[in-house]
Amino acid sequence: MNRFKSPVSSARFKVQAKQFLRFAACWTLAAQLTTLPLASAANSASTPGASDKPASKIVNDPVMKVMQTELARATTDLGKKRIPRRIT
Repeated sequence: MNRFKSPVSSARFKVQAKQFLRFAACWTLAAQLTTLPLASAANSASTPGASDKPASKIVNDPVMKVMQTELARATTDLGKKRIPRRIT
């Protein structure tokens, strides 16, 4: 006769422990994802030479020039096209 049996069985305890660990892991991950960008921004702001610089506007690449002219041509051609009516 075992009158001192625990009211919480070992299976129930394992389920509760797993749920608690999952809950703690979720909040830990959320805290890391929230604070990591802030910490990264603080580190890059402290070093003056690490700031991002914009790329130069002048491009001497012939492929890039051709691509830009084709893009401009396609944009103007699309603006001239007539949109067909949809019959529904």
